[in-house]
Amino acid sequence: MVLATKSKKSNFFVKFICILLSVICVAGAAQFACQIADVGVAFNDIDVDDFNGKPLGKSVCDSTELNMLIFRDIQFMDNEMALNDTETLKKDLEKYRAPFVSHMLGNYTERRKQYLANREEYIADAENEDYEDYPYEDSVFADSYTFDYNDDGISLNFCLSVNENDGITYDKYDEEAAEEKFNAIFDDFIYTDSFGSYVVDMYPDYYTDDAEIYVESRKKHEGVKYMDVEEVTEDYVLSHEYAYVVKDGKLTCSKALQPFFDKALSGGENVSSYFNVNYNYYFFVNPDAAERGGYVAAIDNAEKAKDVNLLNCTVWSILLLLLALAFAITAFIICGNRDKDGKIKLAFIDYVPVDLHLVLTAGAQFGIGVLFALCYDSIVNYTFPYEQYLYYSVYALTALIWLLFIEFMTSFIRVCKSEKKLYQNTLIYLVIKYLIVKPCKFVISKLKSFFTYKPAAFNKLLRRILISYGALNAFFILVILICAGNDAAGGACFFFTVSVAINIALLVYAVRYIKDLDKIITAAHFRQVPQVDYNKLPNSLKTLVNSLNYTNAELRTAVDKAVRDERMRTELITNVSHDLKTPLTSIISYVDLLKGCDIQDENAREYIEILDEKGGKLKRLIEDLIEASKITSGVINIEPMNINLSELATQAVVEHQQEFAENGLELVFKGDQKNIGAFADGTKTFRIIENLISNARKYSLRGTRVYADVYETQNFSIFEIKNTSAEPLDIPASELKQRFVRGDKSRANEGNGLGLSIAENLCTVQNGHLNITIDGDLFKAQVMLPKTKN
Repeated sequence: MVLATKSKKSNFFVKFICILLSVICVAGAAQFACQIADVGVAFNDIDVDDFNGKPLGKSVCDSTELNMLIFRDIQFMDNEMALNDTETLKKDLEKYRAPFVSHMLGNYTERRKQYLANREEYIADAENEDYEDYPYEDSVFADSYTFDYNDDGISLNFCLSVNENDGITYDKYDEEAAEEKFNAIFDDFIYTDSFGSYVVDMYPDYYTDDAEIYVESRKKHEGVKYMDVEEVTEDYVLSHEYAYVVKDGKLTCSKALQPFFDKALSGGENVSSYFNVNYNYYFFVNPDAAERGGYVAAIDNAEKAKDVNLLNCTVWSILLLLLALAFAITAFIICGNRDKDGKIKLAFIDYVPVDLHLVLTAGAQFGIGVLFALCYDSIVNYTFPYEQYLYYSVYALTALIWLLFIEFMTSFIRVCKSEKKLYQNTLIYLVIKYLIVKPCKFVISKLKSFFTYKPAAFNKLLRRILISYGALNAFFILVILICAGNDAAGGACFFFTVSVAINIALLVYAVRYIKDLDKIITAAHFRQVPQVDYNKLPNSLKTLVNSLNYTNAELRTAVDKAVRDERMRTELITNVSHDLKTPLTSIISYVDLLKGCDIQDENAREYIEILDEKGGKLKRLIEDLIEASKITSGVINIEPMNINLSELATQAVVEHQQEFAENGLELVFKGDQKNIGAFADGTKTFRIIENLISNARKYSLRGTRVYADVYETQNFSIFEIKNTSAEPLDIPASELKQRFVRGDKSRANEGNGLGLSIAENLCTVQNGHLNITIDGDLFKAQVMLPKTKN
């Protein structure tokens, strides 16, 4: 046993180490994979030649992110300058007047025709709805016109709207007046002081926060500045690490950006290919305003990725994955501890159906990935500029997904190794078993039981047989008629023959059943054994024959024996009780005399007290036996009359109140303020109540309350008492009412087990009942007596 325990512990330890190493290897593989992914994000022109076992050797200026940001912000600066150069825009936008007016006038003409055709209907609806301004609102023309402006690298999107404020209505304006109004609206657009309110989309619509930008017009020497300095100078801008200046068509950049512009202009392009020659540009990266997705982040990503050895990362990633798989396979091989019988011990998760377990595992893995993807941007924004620590969560989530896979596989392998069949531990099998197979078996068993004879249910069986017989014949008749109607004489003849054969067979069975039943009835009449073939009888007649085989002689013998045994038991109790009562009376008398003697010995006086106590207990037992014997034998006089059950119960409670207090119990009586009567013998009823109260005092748990009450129902007056038993009540309530049966099986407490028996018999002779209910340790007794008579 010790060796087996050590083996189990060793097996668990090895399996734990294998799983831990496998998870660590997966996390390491994820780390190298993330490095490869970072290189791909920073430099998207990576090819097979870069996996040469050497550092990548890229320049920061090769960064795809940095290239995208620089050209995007150049586009942004050009768009901003274009919006501020209103004179140029006014000339260029004039070409959109004709398309705008044509679009609006075409829509206005079509809608006005529709309005005028339905104008009377609009007015009628307005009167019914009590709209004062109706149909004026339906007569107002509203529309919008959107167009794109692209010129010399400028990309803007404008929207001109006509709404109710312009007041163009179908009643007051014809096509000519509407055209004039549309031209006036376009004039307002052309001669506006600011085109910003008309721009609905500008690409790009924002600039990077960690970029300091100033662009000015060479002609007007004014521009847009996104720098937190009063005066922008070329020397100040170029003093930064990443900066460039385009002035008078000449590009000057910092040393860090020189490779970028050398590569951009290497194909013979000049500065005008990327910058508008009408503007001067001043730009530098401000590292103090770093943001996620900005220049600082792009440069930082490129710095980390430019010297990565892609081949080493790939090899280590694959190697760690293979190690993780090897450790996982080792854990799979040794998983599954065996119990002392040599059987595989299943974990609680192994009882989940395998296919459901697989779906839950895959769902959890997919959910982890989706949740991380959805929260990625928020997490990065929150952790910037320390987003490198986000990789730790990537490694942890990758390890968690792998751990979920290992957990499922170990559970799957334990189930396969165990005696439990794999297909029986699938949800599909359980669905088929409990939703298809079992219901079908249930229906078949019900059909069998539907025509199975059961005692006291012959009428139901007969009705079922007759209904089924009628339905069967109706089915055959219907089929025969259908066959006849479709000229299928062969089919009709076949079903008619089958129908006749079945009816003849059923008729023969019915005749034989009636003949056997007549023989059994005749035998019962003459108290004889039926002369029938028992093995060929149906279940209903077999039941009848079995009942008749219990002969009158056997029944009489059983009855005589029961009467004789009861008489002997009653006589024995009565005679023995009388024989014991005489010497016991002498013993009690002499004990009383001894108590009056001057005895100095303490032990002797203690012995006398014990004799007195035990003698009193024995006397009460004998008296209870005699009383029980009288009640059982019927030798008892009952004088029922109308009594006050509330007063009787109150008297009994008051007499025993002190005894309850001395035993650490609290007797709570709720019926002292009621006036409830009963038709019963007062003395016998008081004895019943006294027995129940005494029973509660003897067997209640010390320190608890005993509740008594008197109330009435429609037919009975009831005295009820409830208490908590000191000992577990693990016997039926009906057994407690038998003689010499006690709830205290150890018989450590006082009592002889006759109290409840006497109480029940006294209730019975008074046409009442004694109901006992046991609920855990709660004991409740109800004395139900007839209500008072008028």
